[in-house]
Amino acid sequence: MSIRMLSIDTPEVHYRAIRNHQSRMKKLSSRERSGWITRYCVDMTTREIFYPQNYHKVAQYNRIFVWPDDVAEAVGRMNLLPVE
Repeated sequence: MSIRMLSIDTPEVHYRAIRNHQSRMKKLSSRERSGWITRYCVDMTTREIFYPQNYHKVAQYNRIFVWPDDVAEAVGRMNLLPVE
């Protein structure tokens, strides 16, 4: 009698784990995929304010994030400009 033992690090085991995980995941709508992005992004060097979905257009070390409720105050106090 031969018993085949699978090592945890084999590609076959990884593939099965990924397929199992994917089959249990529900499909997300575009709103659900990007719904977590809520803060506006300010570029400290240009004083431009970006919509939440466009934060990636600002270099990481130049970003300041602003909550939606605080945008009006931030624009006034920091003299921010809309993106052209």
